[in-house]
Amino acid sequence: MAAAVSNGWLSQLQAQSWYPSVDAIFAQYAPDVPVEAWEGELYDEDSSLSPTAEDYLNSGHYGLFQENATFPTSVGLPAASTSELESPTYNAYVAALAMEQAYKKYTPTTWEGLIESFQAAGWPGFSSASDAQMNDLQQRFDDIASIFTQENNQPPASLTTALPTSSTSSADSGPFAGIQNAISGLTSSLQSAVGTIGTDLLVGGVIVALIAGGFALMSSSLGVKAPSAVPVPV
Repeated sequence: MAAAVSNGWLSQLQAQSWYPSVDAIFAQYAPDVPVEAWEGELYDEDSSLSPTAEDYLNSGHYGLFQENATFPTSVGLPAASTSELESPTYNAYVAALAMEQAYKKYTPTTWEGLIESFQAAGWPGFSSASDAQMNDLQQRFDDIASIFTQENNQPPASLTTALPTSSTSSADSGPFAGIQNAISGLTSSLQSAVGTIGTDLLVGGVIVALIAGGFALMSSSLGVKAPSAVPVPV
């Protein structure tokens, strides 16, 4: 298998100022999607790493994952403006919701199934005119496999290779991990102070306050619309 993605490109990706926020968004909203998979899809959609890039046909698809104005509606969000799609964090937020939704709908067990679920979710097109002349599924696998090899020193053998077990979980990672740890600690410390029934009532109020503050912080620090105001697919 020829290396499709250079070490230089992967280093450039991970050096972008927006990369930590995008990585955190996928960890929180797409815990079942391997990092190498969304990085490979990003490479296929926007290898220039320009958040304002428009598709090569100039057909109104923008940003890291090349989404058009109506694409957010597929995951329960309002239609987006061009400036919103050009925000790397918002573009990634929509992509993470769509990829996780596709994963849960199709429950793929192989790399082929995962990429096909992405295609069903809205990334069936070609990343360039030259790619349109070849098997796009195989091309996308080659790109993801190249990144997987660089990050794991071992390539997936083929499209039918089993997916790795997810190392992330929305229960203990992502932007709200600190909130969840705080809730756990508060429950333990308050238990002895006010008793089980009192703890349930008090902690319930604390949880509401912490989650509300967490969503506000997420919206402010990542530059995305607060997800509490819109339906999020499960």
